[in-house]
Amino acid sequence: MKLANKIILFPVVIIVTIFTLGIFALEAQIAHTLDKHLTDELTSLSTISLSSAKLITPTEQQKYTEQLNFLAQQIAQASHASVYYYSLSGERLAGSDNLLSDKFLKINNNQDNPLANYQLRYLNLPETGQTWVLLSQQDNQLGLISQVALPQNYYKSTLLGMRWGISIIGVIILFAIVIFASIAIKLIDYVIQRERGKIEEKVSAKTKEITLIQAMVTMVNSANSVKSAGIMLTTILPRLLPGYSGAIYLSKVPEKKLNLLNYWGDETFRHIQAYLRSDHDEIRYELEFPSCFQLSDEFKERSVQVNLKNKKGHFGVAFFFNPKGKLTIKARETIEQLSKHMSDALANVLLTEQLRSQATKDPLTNLYNRRFMQEFLAKVVHRAERHHGCVAVLMIDLDHFKSFNDKFGHEAGDLILANVAQALMINIRLEDIACRYGGEEFCIICPDTQLVDAYHLAEKLRIKISKLSLTYQNQQLDNITMSVGIAIYPNHAPSCQVLILKADQALYQAKAQGRNRSVVIANDISENTASL
Repeated sequence: MKLANKIILFPVVIIVTIFTLGIFALEAQIAHTLDKHLTDELTSLSTISLSSAKLITPTEQQKYTEQLNFLAQQIAQASHASVYYYSLSGERLAGSDNLLSDKFLKINNNQDNPLANYQLRYLNLPETGQTWVLLSQQDNQLGLISQVALPQNYYKSTLLGMRWGISIIGVIILFAIVIFASIAIKLIDYVIQRERGKIEEKVSAKTKEITLIQAMVTMVNSANSVKSAGIMLTTILPRLLPGYSGAIYLSKVPEKKLNLLNYWGDETFRHIQAYLRSDHDEIRYELEFPSCFQLSDEFKERSVQVNLKNKKGHFGVAFFFNPKGKLTIKARETIEQLSKHMSDALANVLLTEQLRSQATKDPLTNLYNRRFMQEFLAKVVHRAERHHGCVAVLMIDLDHFKSFNDKFGHEAGDLILANVAQALMINIRLEDIACRYGGEEFCIICPDTQLVDAYHLAEKLRIKISKLSLTYQNQQLDNITMSVGIAIYPNHAPSCQVLILKADQALYQAKAQGRNRSVVIANDISENTASL
């Protein structure tokens, strides 16, 4: 059975039980009252019949009897009762009908007890199928006994009518209760379903939001670089905050200017610059808006700033902006929930990238280290072997670098190494990598590069380096030159280990020939240095 039906049935059963018990109690009370009323009415009729008989003057017996009969019939007609007159000896003198026989009429006459002059009897008459209530009253002065009879169920019809009336009223009330209860339950069910729908929508939206946040954290943590993490963030954030724009900036110590990691929404964020402002212990970020940005005055009211920080301190900031108006409460709650997850995820990626950089890059020059170079060279040589390609290796050594250190100091030497590394990075292709091989030696690996192109690149780099003009502590440093050894796979070497060795041999040949030059290893199978 449905819960709604149980809710209706339970009170209905209680109401019906209470109503039935109430009817029985009321009926018992009414029956008692009617029985008393029946007795009182019989007493009144008996008294009236004797009082009326006093008005008749006894003359001849026959005429007196006729007058008593007439009187009994009149009283019976007026009251619907049976009225009889008897002599004190018990002889029937008159009556309104022949319902009662003489054997029931005698009463005990007790002079010592006046109450004995009134006798109440219950008489069952089979010929009528009813029980009659008889009241006999004796008047010694008049010499008559008056007997009045009414059926016991004289008021039963009234009681039965009342019972049916009350039952009908009860049924109507019960029916009305059921109807109103059904309507109330339907209304309550409608309200519950509506509220449940709202709650389910909120739960669904919250679940979706939590799922997206978890997906964002998982994706960002799995990113192999900060740039990739920024792309992932700007893919998920618009789904969490539809219609909102924003940008993520990362600080670059020791610069106060922040770098834009990525943005979403309004294209203007591409041109907005963020700056770090420190006032005592307070860390603040300010934005410099381009002239085309019309909402710069209202930006503070329509945006919220989330500082990104890790255990070491602040490392960036994220701005969330609502171009349509002030931020909603829901949006603020979502952003507040996002802030810690974003900070932790980006901090993890930054730490991972930093550790990877420390493991693969030289801290002074920011070039790849020797270990990474060997791994990278093995991969590109293997790929060239599969696709019948070629790989060029340029081994570079700065000429007379020890004399620079002796003349200007090691700090000036470090400055030279950093600037040479930067010049190498600027002048090679994206697919090429520059590495610090050790000390003042560098190595450049060029996948899919023919010997002629490798030689041209070596000469280009040599000329660029020779034109560097550097100063240290207001002191002009001497010009820098470098020697370059070139070898190519598979022309000069069958493996990456031999290829490095051949390029290194070419470098020593360049030094032996007077430095500041580019030399291809001499034992080329198909080409030689003279042809270049």
